[in-house]
Amino acid sequence: MALFPVLVFVPMFYTSDMGVPLAVTANIILVVRIFDVFTDPLIGYVSDRTVTRWGRRKPWIVAVTPIMMLGFYMLFLPFDGAGAAHMFGWMLFLSLGTTMMMIPCYAWGAELSPDYNERSRITGWRSMTGVVGSLIAQLDLDTLKSGENRAALFFSTWSFSAKMSGSIGGWIALTGLALAGFNSAPGALNAAEPMFGLRFMFALLPSAFYLLAGAIIWSYPITEKRHEEMRAELEERTAFRHAETS
Repeated sequence: MALFPVLVFVPMFYTSDMGVPLAVTANIILVVRIFDVFTDPLIGYVSDRTVTRWGRRKPWIVAVTPIMMLGFYMLFLPFDGAGAAHMFGWMLFLSLGTTMMMIPCYAWGAELSPDYNERSRITGWRSMTGVVGSLIAQLDLDTLKSGENRAALFFSTWSFSAKMSGSIGGWIALTGLALAGFNSAPGALNAAEPMFGLRFMFALLPSAFYLLAGAIIWSYPITEKRHEEMRAELEERTAFRHAETS
């Protein structure tokens, strides 16, 4: 959602047009993500315990919409002379809004259907369909083991991991470019060494990480059959609890 344009376009805009140094930009991105250590689990915990006539998730999505609109506007359309402090403050503001939007949204998607394939179709519009679908299956495994539906808290852990990995990647790339002496000013000419640093940081190094991720995903243990078994056990437990209380 908000993470991709922020990590892709904001660093380029603030380092080239607003004059924020590469290393400073890298550290701003990383520090903002560190705040997610506290905000992501907190929002997940509160969302799981929200009780309204409209459910646990929808009020969060509605309430956060104006917050994200303001954050996008201030971050992407800064006033003249805005620098590192402006970038940090509004990235932090937008990050909080993103957390308040993403965690209830993904948790809501996990609760719309118990079926393995239907859940994949529900999340099909998202660019991270495979990851989210796999995560929903893991949520069922967690529910089976813990006896509690902790959808938002579970997705807060995923949200933090996704945002932190993207931010660490950006931090590594921008810090590497700074160490290579890359000049990000408009119209600047860079020598062979900084240009090699650019190619290495944005092409060769990410390819290595993609290959590693592919090797990890290849051995994913929760198949459709295993998920059907988990859902059957969960439904049996639910029926037993209802029988006890009736």
